Amino acid sequence: GTIAIVGSTGPMPSPVALGTVMGKELTVVGSLNGDIADYHRSVDFFRTFGGRMPWDDLFSAPVGLSEASKSVESMSRLGELKAVIDPRLP
Repeated sequence: GTIAIVGSTGPMPSPVALGTVMGKELTVVGSLNGDIADYHRSVDFFRTFGGRMPWDDLFSAPVGLSEASKSVESMSRLGELKAVIDPRLP
């Protein structure tokens, strides 16, 4: 599998279980967040256009890993626009 880590890091180092990464043959990909100047433009955009978006219709209800395949399959059939998978859910 592939794990994508998106965002910024904090002041404390993040422990990585290298044995798990190797044992499960995982690929770890990092993506740094955007430039701080982009945040101002994003906030302005959402202030102007945010009310026009049907947010509740765009994202499915969160499901756990046990329902992830079914949710992604539904998305591929256009049954939902964006599957939301929360690994903390059962």
